[in-house]
Amino acid sequence: MNKWFQKLNSPLAVVLMLTSLSLLGVWVVLTFNGNGDTGDSIVHFQFARYAFEHPENFLNSWAKPVYVILASPFAQFGFEGIKIFNLVIAIATAFLLYLLLKSTENPFSFLAIPLLFAAPLYFVLIFSGLTEYMFALIWVLGVWLFTKEKYVMGAILLSFLPFARSEGLLLLPCVFMFMLIQKKWKALPWLLTATFVFGIIGLLVSGDFFSTTATNPYISFRAEYGKGPWLHFLSQLTYVIGIPMYFLFGVSLVILVFGLFKSYSIKNVNINVKLWLFILPIIIFIGAHTCFYALGFYHSMGLKRVLICIVPMIVYLIVDCLGYLWLHTEKTSGWIKFSLLVLVVGAVLVFPFTAGPAAIKKKELMCDNLQITTDRFADALQKRYLLSSINRIYCSQPYLQLKLNIDPFDTQRISGVGQFPSVISDTSFLLIWDCEFSEYEAGLHPESLLNRSDIRLDLRFPEDSGDPCFLVFAKKM
Repeated sequence: MNKWFQKLNSPLAVVLMLTSLSLLGVWVVLTFNGNGDTGDSIVHFQFARYAFEHPENFLNSWAKPVYVILASPFAQFGFEGIKIFNLVIAIATAFLLYLLLKSTENPFSFLAIPLLFAAPLYFVLIFSGLTEYMFALIWVLGVWLFTKEKYVMGAILLSFLPFARSEGLLLLPCVFMFMLIQKKWKALPWLLTATFVFGIIGLLVSGDFFSTTATNPYISFRAEYGKGPWLHFLSQLTYVIGIPMYFLFGVSLVILVFGLFKSYSIKNVNINVKLWLFILPIIIFIGAHTCFYALGFYHSMGLKRVLICIVPMIVYLIVDCLGYLWLHTEKTSGWIKFSLLVLVVGAVLVFPFTAGPAAIKKKELMCDNLQITTDRFADALQKRYLLSSINRIYCSQPYLQLKLNIDPFDTQRISGVGQFPSVISDTSFLLIWDCEFSEYEAGLHPESLLNRSDIRLDLRFPEDSGDPCFLVFAKKM
């Protein structure tokens, strides 16, 4: 059996696994037309797609400068390009997890690759424009650099975490404590690298050193999106990693924490890596989001996709625990251990293909009903109007902007519906109200538009629907 594991841990086997997953990912990109969602996924793509025309996008705090910088070349090839970008990131993350585990002489390090892609939501949202994958890659790469004793390089890389996602501010203290315990005093100041880099750029561009570094678009202590139960994220984690992996993670966490308390040594680098760079970051990440959502802070909507950031950490702990149990149960029959391993890992790998509510579903990789309606509406809109001749378009739905090939950062022609003035001076304009972003994000209700005397309803879509998805208004003649 050990020979089998050695073969599966070989470079050839790992290359075959990564190649197979890459080909699977490319097939999904070419076959399925989903975008992850109609909101953030599209907007992140837009920031990257139009960054060269609007350089200020590279420093936008909400869009995340690191993501925009790295994703912008891929985004020039359309939304398929951004899907490929996230696929490359996921493949790289899986490979780095394998390298991390192999460096600890874990006999099952190869399992990190299929287990990562077996997490249902992790796999589905690879094919989106979301930033969680970039965040996870930076973390895993930074940890790998630490294990190679490249502390300065690791500190520099991890200093960019807050500019990849805001959660980086929550996890950097773990990095600081790890480096402090390892007595890497000279490397500690390098954790400020990204702050100084973007501070200097901000100073040159806007004259404000803190224009990028101090701007957090999520700071809010109002429950703008409501509140949720304290156990929300713990329950939603089942949809992110699947039920078998969820229980395996829980068991692994208990066993590893117990093992750490039993054999903890401040001089043991591997133990400190496990504690400070995997276990505590997971606890802090879930704990922080739990508090934010339960208290209604920081614009929290309780979105389970944020947990994608820690899926690679979870996979690392699971595989680490499997290796730990295998090596510390010498008296147990090899065939019994092997049978249990196949049963447990098999359940994790098979689960995404079952009919369970947390499994992968084909429709999750496809456009939803609202997107299909938007596709039809975009066609009807382009047939009815010569959009290039209209002076100003008010439109807030990112997916519609994508279908109409609208540059949302062209402020001379494009505005959100929330910016529609009380007195309109343009004679050539279109106000496109949608039932999602116009009403819930901008707070613009159709009744307030229908009651205005200076504009007219020009198009209702679908026309035969009593509850239309889109209303188009123009100047009343």
